[in-house]
Amino acid sequence: MTEPAAQGELWRVRTPSGQEFSVIIVDSDAVTRLRPTVLCALVREARDVPPSLELLTVRLPGDYVIAIHELAALPKEYFVARQARLAEGSLEEVKIALRARFDL
Repeated sequence: MTEPAAQGELWRVRTPSGQEFSVIIVDSDAVTRLRPTVLCALVREARDVPPSLELLTVRLPGDYVIAIHELAALPKEYFVARQARLAEGSLEEVKIALRARFDL
């Protein structure tokens, strides 16, 4: 089984309780490969994001967004299926949103 390796990868994760959801890796490639946990942003339906947090999202196809305001460090063993990789333009939007979130 492959494991998370790069910033911008879209993964399906499953917790020990059986909860499944999609995430985008936001950790750097080096940190992702070296650490047992990976920092990720959750993928949410756009309608579930409060208007006050919309600036901290990145649009995905359909009605989904990358919720930069919802970050989680997840153990690598939770990652069950790599679904895609963001295009360079979308990855750049993620980086801009991360800078906005952390006021960098």
